[in-house]
Amino acid sequence: MTKSIFILVSFAFIVAVASLAATAYAGCSACQGEQNWSASAISFLEGKAVDETQPLWGPKAERMRNPQLNSNADNAQKTEGVASDSSKGAANAQAARIDLINVSVEPNPVSSGSYAKIIAVFKESTLDSSADQPGKETLMTAVATITDSANRVVGKLSLLRSTDNEYSGIWNANVAAGIYNATIVASSMQASGTFKDALQIEVIGTGNAADSATVKATA
Repeated sequence: MTKSIFILVSFAFIVAVASLAATAYAGCSACQGEQNWSASAISFLEGKAVDETQPLWGPKAERMRNPQLNSNADNAQKTEGVASDSSKGAANAQAARIDLINVSVEPNPVSSGSYAKIIAVFKESTLDSSADQPGKETLMTAVATITDSANRVVGKLSLLRSTDNEYSGIWNANVAAGIYNATIVASSMQASGTFKDALQIEVIGTGNAADSATVKATA
């Protein structure tokens, strides 16, 4: 008799626990399909170990069930990062520029086969006024490209920093007599500038150079 009563009470308890679990489970739409509460209650009454791992629910569980959501989120973050970097690059380009203050060549005209020194003076302008203070000159790289009247490249040389914002280089005028143009390109960490045909160089024959020297000496 006692055993029968115990069985009935146990069965009633299981039914009650299962009903409560079903009610709570029905009220949580995010928990559907994630946990069998009736099985947990029966395991508890039978003395079996119960898995105490907290069930996942909500957005996190949805991302685990649908890997495409994680992929879309990662792609969105990468797109935002690229857009941010592009915006920063555009802002830096607008905030800084390089100006060619002066450019010259010595001597000019130069005898064919002789050497000429090209001198360029630059200034980098930025929104940061501290960049214009003494002792904070910007280190640049500068290149001069020499072309003939047909726009063919006949020479190219690097201009190295000599003093402050002045850069210079030596060109071997091993070309035929004529008029040549020099395009200057300068760049720094913040900006760059291209100055097409910024300098005109006259190359003369050896005989003409001697005649010019005689005229200057007479004068």
